[in-house]
Amino acid sequence: MTFWLREDDPAFKEDDANILATLKEDLKRLHHPEADFGIDDGMHHNAFQGRDGHPLQGEFHYWLYHGLYDHTALWFDAMLRIGRIWVNMPVIYQHTSAVVA
Repeated sequence: MTFWLREDDPAFKEDDANILATLKEDLKRLHHPEADFGIDDGMHHNAFQGRDGHPLQGEFHYWLYHGLYDHTALWFDAMLRIGRIWVNMPVIYQHTSAVVA
């Protein structure tokens, strides 16, 4: 996924790529040694939930939001500058056949 600047952002340049961040994630599920999670898992991924007094402590963060602030150099003020999100979804074809003896 690629996150691009809004066209009305002061840093936007017509002849530039205007990319704020790139995030490589499996859109369905990530298989991690400690958990099975991904963008559509419905789980709470707030990295600040155990930090008393943090202004974002009580928010629900889905995986993509967590990935933006925790897995890229993008911070919250920069997220407000996102104008477009490009998602590249390569398709993997899988097929099984019954073995006839």
